[in-house]
Amino acid sequence: MTRKALIKESDLRRMAKLAKHHGVVVEQEVDGVIIRVSPFAGAVSKDEASSAALDKWLREEGGQNSSERSSKRKVPKDPIKEWHDSIGFDPKTMTAADKKRLLEEAEQRWLATIPSRPMLKSEKSVLRQLSEYGVGVQVDPRQVKSCGPGTEQRLKVRGYIELHMMVEFPDRVDAVSLTPSGLAAAKELDSE
Repeated sequence: MTRKALIKESDLRRMAKLAKHHGVVVEQEVDGVIIRVSPFAGAVSKDEASSAALDKWLREEGGQNSSERSSKRKVPKDPIKEWHDSIGFDPKTMTAADKKRLLEEAEQRWLATIPSRPMLKSEKSVLRQLSEYGVGVQVDPRQVKSCGPGTEQRLKVRGYIELHMMVEFPDRVDAVSLTPSGLAAAKELDSE
């Protein structure tokens, strides 16, 4: 047998009408259970409410509403295609060997631009630290803060450090050492 409802539907409708008309929360206690009816409009999602609030604010400020913004929104491009275009690679007509060659050419072009660019904070930090050891002293890069592969590469291209590779793993850096031009650059940094 079904259980009797705590409150009739007509009573709920009456409470809702009062709540909406007066803008207050209406409560009724039935058998120790509190039934509340609030005056808020039905099922408005958070997204709809925040979008409506944003639209109102934008109208007041003289901006666009969210529907105008979404129609002007740019469709995201394919990042892989953009990367391929940046190096000049066409996957439909080129091979992996072509891609490797184009990557090496792009890296050489990038490396050629480094000396004309200002030094990064990490490069300055590494130069200052290596200047404490002196010219030609081989230092383990793990002992030098901010001395990652990118920083090593940029400083090498600038001619400020030399990289000493491991014998057993020739693609890994064993030590770095400061060059005379690197020492001069470090002294110039200290004079700034």
